[in-house]
Amino acid sequence: MPEDFIVEESISLPLIKGKNGKYAIYKVIKKTIPTLEIQAILSSALNIPQSYIHFPALKDKHALIIQYVSIFRKFIPSFKNERFSLEYIGRSERKLLPQDLRGNIFTVTLRSLTQKTIEEIKKRLDEIEIFGFPNFFDTQRFGSYSETAGFIGKKILLEDFSGALETFFYLPLDNDSPQIRAFKLKAQGIKGKWRELFDRAPRSTQRSILAYLKDHPDDFRGAAKRINPRILSIFLSAYQSYLWNKIAANYLKGVLKKKNIEINSIKILDTHLPFYRNLPEEVLGEFSVKAIPLPSKKTEFLDEDIEKIFFEILNEESLKLRNLRVRFTDKVFLSHNTRKPIVIPGNIKTIKEDEDEMNSGKIKLVISFSLPPGSYATFLLKTLI
Repeated sequence: MPEDFIVEESISLPLIKGKNGKYAIYKVIKKTIPTLEIQAILSSALNIPQSYIHFPALKDKHALIIQYVSIFRKFIPSFKNERFSLEYIGRSERKLLPQDLRGNIFTVTLRSLTQKTIEEIKKRLDEIEIFGFPNFFDTQRFGSYSETAGFIGKKILLEDFSGALETFFYLPLDNDSPQIRAFKLKAQGIKGKWRELFDRAPRSTQRSILAYLKDHPDDFRGAAKRINPRILSIFLSAYQSYLWNKIAANYLKGVLKKKNIEINSIKILDTHLPFYRNLPEEVLGEFSVKAIPLPSKKTEFLDEDIEKIFFEILNEESLKLRNLRVRFTDKVFLSHNTRKPIVIPGNIKTIKEDEDEMNSGKIKLVISFSLPPGSYATFLLKTLI
């Protein structure tokens, strides 16, 4: 249930006094709905472009989320439906930005536990508090991955626009809304019939692209340019994150094996991602200061081992360095940031240990902790048991 996994953004709000700011700031409480779907609903309900609605971060739908949004030149005192609500906070002269985020606070209920398992979890939390855990991207990052077709982002980088659009229009993806899933089921029977697909499509990015294809049926490059830039960025960053996971996994495994540290692993997509229980002080120090670049055409390496791994992974993926540049549009690009291979959570606490009302004879454990932006609590939880 969503209340078993609560995420609250820790954010520095750029509020001003009075009611004259161009942007209204709201607290959003949501469950079982992705952030982009909220953006679309608000756009329709308020009759404003989606570009007027700014979330500094996108959040998963499988949780109870408390996050923030800024809305340009449109004020409403509140908004509520069965899946999300908005509470007015104040005004700002600018939109909310990712840089405003300080991190996320998680409150998680672990269920169907025995007393022995709880003691093991508490011991593991003590280890994580000291040694951290690998900073991998977890499965919710890869909602645009298809088991049969792979990553839309990879197809776009290889300029296989026909293949990218086929996945986008016809194959179910984790981050699809129920409306889009229903449309895709119908669309599989009328592939390539752009006018008929346009007539059946709900109001969506798909529909706007189909509007172009019905008049330009063979211009897949031109159609790809019409994918909403934020969605296009999600496709590209998903594949970039997958590459980063593979690079970081090989780097961590190499260091851990060299130091004879016991390695466990968790499989995400087709990659076995390593994790450890504890680290010698010198290895913890190395991991804490190391920064692994997100793969892009402009990647700069300060570590020869990581550079070697980078090109090995590109070769495995049948990519050249030139492929890591978006050439068909200037609206999106691959991030040039770096990411630390491990993360150490803050404020780890055991809040409550009680009878599990959902599982007779079992115990539930409520824990909380904080993580910096972009780190995945779900991967931490996978290393607990």
